[in-house]
Amino acid sequence: MRKYWQIYKMKVAQTLAYRGSVIIYRLGHLLSIGAGIAVWLAAGEGSHLGGYTKNELVTYYIIAMLLQGWIYWSPMVTMKEEISMGEINGKTLTKPISYFWQKFVEELGWHTVSPIFALIPAVILVMLFHQQFILITSPTTIFLTIVAAFFGAFVQFGLSYCIGLIAFWFTEIAQISSIMWMGLFIFGGQVIPVSFFPDSIRGVVN
Repeated sequence: MRKYWQIYKMKVAQTLAYRGSVIIYRLGHLLSIGAGIAVWLAAGEGSHLGGYTKNELVTYYIIAMLLQGWIYWSPMVTMKEEISMGEINGKTLTKPISYFWQKFVEELGWHTVSPIFALIPAVILVMLFHQQFILITSPTTIFLTIVAAFFGAFVQFGLSYCIGLIAFWFTEIAQISSIMWMGLFIFGGQVIPVSFFPDSIRGVVN
């Protein structure tokens, strides 16, 4: 257990050392989410869209941005490099360590720091759209959201890890990972809530 703790601390320190890239990454989310909110606020004359009020949509996108900082684990990025370059031999295969848990604690270290920086654009969005933002105070809703976020992160990690292992058989997995990310982007509720999809395909989306 001690060796994984050391890996975790190293990843946290590395993320803090290169925090500029994390901040830029999060500010990019601010621009995309802010533009999306502006579009929905300007859309249509009615007060409801896809079963949501416009205030609920603003709240949805701000909270989704916060959750994305925690849920989107992507070990396949470093796995591809380590496997294709043969670095996995010296880093893991010849040492008494599990590659699965090594990548898990590395991602955990990054995601310990990254959501903190996600608070910055979220606060900016709340300030810009404070009249539309709905403060969630229900303890049950907050608890279930946290539980769902943890399970979602672990599922996302497992999926990304499996795709990363494909690098043992293929020299390039960028196309496969792009398909996965595009699927999550469209059907994972990031672009639009799932309830916006027509009833005829919503079952497939779910």
